[in-house]
Amino acid sequence: MVRALHKAGIEVILDVVFNHTAEGNELGPTLCFRGMDNAIFYTLAEDKRYYKDFTGTGNTINANQPMIRNQIIAALRYWMAEMHVDGFRFDLASVLGRDTTGKLLADAPLLDRIAQDPILRM
Repeated sequence: MVRALHKAGIEVILDVVFNHTAEGNELGPTLCFRGMDNAIFYTLAEDKRYYKDFTGTGNTINANQPMIRNQIIAALRYWMAEMHVDGFRFDLASVLGRDTTGKLLADAPLLDRIAQDPILRM
């Protein structure tokens, strides 16, 4: 599909959602990340039973955790290098640049990695 769109002169921008998951808050279902390592994947409240919700969906992915950054970068690189998409629109992008209190970071680790990545920065 991407090749056909490119042949027609159309660039492909992929809409991605890395700021939250379908698992919701502490009352939501365990579908994937919560069951693997809740404290790594999500931004949790001081009482670790509860989630910080900067997204309005019940949870917020911890994009400042190195393993999560690596996972996001790997997905983006795959879509660009293998699927040939031209770029991305990040749903609630500002959430990916916040600390655990919700404040915007001057040098957000994930956004910095994207800007420096030889494939993604193009």
